[in-house]
Amino acid sequence: MIDDENADELKLGPVEHIFHDALEVEVEDSLSQLAIDVKILGWLKDDRSSYYLHYKFSKREGGEIYSNETIPYDDIQIKDDILTKSLLFEDLDSLTEYCLELSSTYRDEVTKIDTYFFFTKGDTTTNEME
Repeated sequence: MIDDENADELKLGPVEHIFHDALEVEVEDSLSQLAIDVKILGWLKDDRSSYYLHYKFSKREGGEIYSNETIPYDDIQIKDDILTKSLLFEDLDSLTEYCLELSSTYRDEVTKIDTYFFFTKGDTTTNEME
């Protein structure tokens, strides 16, 4: 017998509910630095130690990889019931687009990859010839 109230409800596993977000944070030197707060929602709070965040930070053009890391959820701070990891990337090229790819794993299950793009600032002023 099927319960009509829950007939359309899908049963999702421990990674299908995961949501990543990446927000740029102000930095001291916006020409060569990017700071990004990664926020994670939808994980099973009673099994936090089974989750890992994976990120890859690279230059969009050419694909040069600056950082490729795996971080246990246990090492990520909880702020307002949301996992929040602050990332800082330094010594970057100015006026350049960078790519941040985020995914999570729960035991042997993997979330989809969420991709975000960020730009370093640059000096766009020109010197006038006298």
